[in-house]
Amino acid sequence: MIGKDNAKIVFIGAGSAVWSSRIIIDLIINKDLQNVEVWLNDIDDHRLNLVYGFSTRYAREYGSSIKFRKTKDQVEAIRGADFVINAAMARGHGYYERMR
Repeated sequence: MIGKDNAKIVFIGAGSAVWSSRIIIDLIINKDLQNVEVWLNDIDDHRLNLVYGFSTRYAREYGSSIKFRKTKDQVEAIRGADFVINAAMARGHGYYERMR
């Protein structure tokens, strides 16, 4: 088993800013997870870029050494992952917006 200092954590469906921001903040402020790599994955470029920007900015401001990566390629994201968080919405955000 690899040590927590070099763990790869993958967040599928990371484009949900409300849900992902809470988890990302928890990862950043956890002193035991400072040298991990967090991969953000989403099918929506705009949402993925927003969450990636928030994540890197917050980590930098907090002084965290967590490394964030982003990709739309799920296979690339989960390759070699130690932990995978799946928060992807079935049918996507568009479906739920139409249902409102």
